[in-house]
Amino acid sequence: MKVALLVILTALLVGTGLVVFKVIESPFKPDPNAELRDLLEVADSIELIGIFPTNNPYNGVPEGYDQLEPVNGGVITKRTQLSDSERDAVVDEFWNCIDAADHERGEADCFDPHHGLIVYKDGKRYDVIICFKCFSIRVSGGIAYDYLIGGTPREMDRILKPLPILPPDPNREPLRLEGEHEGN
Repeated sequence: MKVALLVILTALLVGTGLVVFKVIESPFKPDPNAELRDLLEVADSIELIGIFPTNNPYNGVPEGYDQLEPVNGGVITKRTQLSDSERDAVVDEFWNCIDAADHERGEADCFDPHHGLIVYKDGKRYDVIICFKCFSIRVSGGIAYDYLIGGTPREMDRILKPLPILPPDPNREPLRLEGEHEGN
């Protein structure tokens, strides 16, 4: 009888230990965007940029765009420093789009970015380049991040739409953009 009671007690303790372990284990999944989240919260300043994608040869490259500032996947065509209220709205929208990412679907292969954030912190620049067509982002500066995004950039578009296209920089050496073909 004592042996049977000891076996039952041991089984209950082991079973309880496993249940407790599982309950404790699941809520502590690391946030793959923790570094990026921290950067956006404490940034000294954030610029919103419009991008003309140069990865796709079918886009063609408008005259003068080879003298615009390059970023991963394109050139900067529009740029504005965000006010505090715009910054809050754009960063909130960015995280809502990250939360809307469909990890089951994954990303497409295009990377034709039209949106981005240039984030400055302690004199260092970080580029957050966004492609809503293939649902992916790329971040410079060694910041860890999840590569998927979803949703619609309504607030970003509202701010970017009225901005003029940046003029070419005559002092910038023309780039050979990925969208250019031989003979152009």
